[in-house]
Amino acid sequence: MTAYFRRLMTSQLRPSLFVGLSLFFLSVKAQNGLITASLLPGKKAWEYAVVFNSQIKTNLSFFSEAIADTQLTVSLKGLLSLRPQHGDREFTHICARILAIDELRLPAPSAVINEVKQGLLEGFCFLQKRKGGIDSIFFRYPPADATEHIVVQLAEALQYYNNPNQSLTKWSKVIGLSDGRLQADFRRVDSVRGLSRLTLDSLVAPQIRPSRQVELLPQYTRYRTRLNYVLDSSSTLPVVVDGFIDRESHISHRVASKLLNSYSFVLVKSIVDTGICTGHIYSRALFYPERMTELRDRQQKARADKIKPADLEAALRSITDSTSEQLQMNIGDDLKAFLASTKFSLSAIEEILLSSDPRGAKFKLIRSALIHAATPESQDMLVKLIRQYRLRDPSLLRFVVPSVGLIAKPEYNLQTEMLELLTDKRVESDRRGTILLALGNMAGQVSETNLARADSLVGRLTDLLQPVNDPMLLLAVLGNAGTKSALPSILPYLKDSSADIRSMAYYALRFIDDPAVEEIFRGALQDISFSDNHIIAAILEASFYRPYQPAISLLFEPIMKNSDESLKLFYLQLICHHSYREAPLIELIDQVRKQYVHTAVGAAAEAFMVTAGL
Repeated sequence: MTAYFRRLMTSQLRPSLFVGLSLFFLSVKAQNGLITASLLPGKKAWEYAVVFNSQIKTNLSFFSEAIADTQLTVSLKGLLSLRPQHGDREFTHICARILAIDELRLPAPSAVINEVKQGLLEGFCFLQKRKGGIDSIFFRYPPADATEHIVVQLAEALQYYNNPNQSLTKWSKVIGLSDGRLQADFRRVDSVRGLSRLTLDSLVAPQIRPSRQVELLPQYTRYRTRLNYVLDSSSTLPVVVDGFIDRESHISHRVASKLLNSYSFVLVKSIVDTGICTGHIYSRALFYPERMTELRDRQQKARADKIKPADLEAALRSITDSTSEQLQMNIGDDLKAFLASTKFSLSAIEEILLSSDPRGAKFKLIRSALIHAATPESQDMLVKLIRQYRLRDPSLLRFVVPSVGLIAKPEYNLQTEMLELLTDKRVESDRRGTILLALGNMAGQVSETNLARADSLVGRLTDLLQPVNDPMLLLAVLGNAGTKSALPSILPYLKDSSADIRSMAYYALRFIDDPAVEEIFRGALQDISFSDNHIIAAILEASFYRPYQPAISLLFEPIMKNSDESLKLFYLQLICHHSYREAPLIELIDQVRKQYVHTAVGAAAEAFMVTAGL
C-alpha cells in the first residue's frame, strides 16, 4: 500500500495492528542517487488515450468495531506518451509522461490533486525487459504518494510478455506485480495483418518452498484478471491494452481488503520524437516484497536512536522474576533495537548476560533478544556463553543450545563452536542428542542462503550419527535440516520393520523441497493402510508443511469411520489448514459439522466455520 492510502486509512486504525497486516497493495523502495540516461534518443513516441480507475476497499471491522471500513477511488483520463529509447540486450529504457489530463479524481484536497497532476505531467521512466516485464520505475523527483500509486498501477498493465515460441498459442510465465511474483497464463487469440491479440487470462500465486512455520493467521491474495493486448509485429509497444486486475487480500477466510484496477490504453498516434530522459534521482522496484521488513527496520532504527545505553543497562540489571510481563516486553524490544544498531558497544550487555542466572527472567530475555537480532556481534556473545558453560558447568548448556539452532543466518564461528561440543569429553553423552538436533535446525536455516554450506553440514552430521546407531535421532536431526542432501539417508527407513521408525521417516521429509518427496507423499496417501494410525498421523502432520495433495481429501471417508477420535481431529485440523488456499475443502469441513453434530470433531468443525465467518 502506498503512503497515500495508508495515511487516509490509518487515521482509523491502530498502527500496531495495521503494520502487522500483510496487505498486498503497493510497496515503496526509495533509493537516493542520480540516474542519468546515457541512451540514444528514440525515433518515435507513442501517444495513448488512457482511462484508469483504481478502487481500494478495506474490511477490517471484523477485527474490531473500532476499525471503520474504508472505500477510496482514484480515476484518471488523459493522454499518455511512451517513448522507447536505446537499451541493452536485457532492457529497453522507456520514457513516459502524461501529456494532458482530462480528469483526475482523488479523495484529497485540491492542493494535493494539483501536486499529483504536476508529478504526472513531469513524467517518469521505466525499464522494460526484452521478453516482457518491468524491472524498475524512475522519477525526476520523489513523487507524491498518490502519484506513485497511479504510476505503479499503470505500469502493472503496461508490462506485456512476448511469446517465447511463436508457434505456441498458450503459455505460462512467472511475472512480477507490485505485490508478488505470480504464475500468469497467456494465450494468443488471433493474428491478422501484422497484428496479434494476446490475452493474460489468470494470475495465480505459485507454490512456495515448504515453510518451517505453520501459519497461525493465514494471509494470502486471490486474483481475478483479464488483460488484452493488441500487438503490432513492427512495434516495440502494444497498440491497445485493456482489461482489469482485481485482488482480494484474505486474512483467514475473511476478505480484509480489495484493490480493483481497470485499464484502457488506445494508441492515438505515433510521432517522431528525439527527446531523451535525464536526471532521475528517485527509483523503486516494481516488485518489492521486503517492504514490510524495511518498514520494521526503519522503526527499529528510530527506536535505537532514542535509546541511551546507560538507561538500557540499568533496566536490564533491574529485571527479576517478579518484573511484570509488559515491562519485560518493553525492555526486550529496546534491547532488540539496540542489538540491531552497530553504533553501540555491547560490552555491558555481554557482562550482564555472562553473569546472569540461566534459570532467571533476565537471562531468558537477553537470550531471546540475541537470537532475534542474529547479528554477528550477537552471535559472538552466544559463542562466549557456550564456551563459558562448556568450561565451568556443561549441564547449563541446556539453557542455550536448543535456542541457538533457531537463529537466522548462523555464523561459521557459532556452527564451529556447536560442532566442537560433540567432541568435548566434558559434555555428557546424553546432551549430545540436543546438540545434534540444534545443528540440524542450523543446517535448515543455513540452507535458505547457502545451500552448499548446508549440505556440507548435513554430511558432517550424517557421518557423526552413523556410529551412534540411533535411527530415531538420525531422522529427527535430518528432518530438522530438511535439505535434499538428507533424502538418501532418510529413504531406507520408509520401509523399516518398526512402525515408529517408518512414521518418523515420513515426518522427516516435511521440509525437503524435491519432486521425489511429492511422489512419496502422493503414493503414501493413496495406498495408506489404516491398520496403524501412528503412521497415518505422522503423514498428516508432515502434510502441514507441504503443498496440498488432492489425495488428502480422499482420506475423508476412511478417517471419519475410524474409531480414533484424536486422528479425526488431527485430520480436520489439516484440511482446515489447507482450506485457505483450497476452497473445495470447506465443503468437507461443513460436512463434518453437519454429520458429526454431537462429537468432538463436529464441534471443532462448527467452531472453525463460525470463526472463519463461513
